[in-house]
Amino acid sequence: MTVLSENDYQEMLSLIYLANSCQDMEHFVTCFLPGVSRAFRSEITTFHLLKGDPHHPVITESRGFYTDDCHLGEDKYNPRLYRDFYYRQSPLLKEAVASTGQAFKIAAVMSPKDWERHEFFHDFILPQHLYWELFLALRWENKLAGMVTLWRPRQQDDFHDEDL
Repeated sequence: MTVLSENDYQEMLSLIYLANSCQDMEHFVTCFLPGVSRAFRSEITTFHLLKGDPHHPVITESRGFYTDDCHLGEDKYNPRLYRDFYYRQSPLLKEAVASTGQAFKIAAVMSPKDWERHEFFHDFILPQHLYWELFLALRWENKLAGMVTLWRPRQQDDFHDEDL
């Protein structure tokens, strides 16, 4: 069992408050996601909504944010790539579709060597200078309805089991 520090506990309460205070999707994206990004110290945070067959999902909305020196900005280019590439190639999306889990990290699904050889890594992740991924599944009525993905560059540590 993981024991939360006082700081972690306060951060978690703050995130829960932000999530509960969201009035609409725009508020969720512009208020909650920056809090998640800060809490998990991710360089890139993406949000996606899915529709259709869970085994062949279609991304209907895709937003991405980058953190640069404590500033959060919206990435207008890469979310389009997510709609085109992500749902077809992501190992963590495939893992989320095949299970009922809520949080996944790339190191738990495949070895670093396999990750670096994966087509998705070369086509999509490496050009963005990213490496570590934490995938948070958003489920509605036991179906995968969307996801939040948090990304870190290789120079940063991987997400820890406590993050899950």
